Amino acid sequence: MLKNITENKYAQEKLKVSEEHIIKYLQNFRGIGFELNNDFNLVLLHGAVEEITGYKSEELLSGKIRLVQLVNPEDKSNFLQNRKKLSAASNSLVEQEYRLLNRNGNIVWVFESIQVVHDIDETNRFYQGFIQDVTERKISMEALDKADKLRKKKSTTGLKTTCR
Repeated sequence: MLKNITENKYAQEKLKVSEEHIIKYLQNFRGIGFELNNDFNLVLLHGAVEEITGYKSEELLSGKIRLVQLVNPEDKSNFLQNRKKLSAASNSLVEQEYRLLNRNGNIVWVFESIQVVHDIDETNRFYQGFIQDVTERKISMEALDKADKLRKKKSTTGLKTTCR
């Protein structure tokens, strides 16, 4: 009996330490960690929620504001199509970039990675993932693309010769 109690206490301590490590990781992660139920409703949300979306975690968790409402209308079709892919497959991972319109109406480019997860006995499925703000990278890439196009345009116009 004493051995069972000791093993149980030891297991509880290990679980507590593990939970603390996960919480510290999510606090240091400069993105949003989330979990969705089978209906794609948020059940867990942690991280830089307000910094990225402008909304408090509670507003999103309550369902008052839904993530899909924040997706830029031009990206919404692809966003929803990827959600359908996830719900159709038993073990899949979807990674995508899309634009969010934050509370202030500013565009925030995000990278999302989301996967199907099952509970221990495989009876319930849910989704876990993360969102990272990639706006600075997207802006830098767009600037490089513009500079490259301008350079190519200048080099082709500089090669033209005129006939007299």
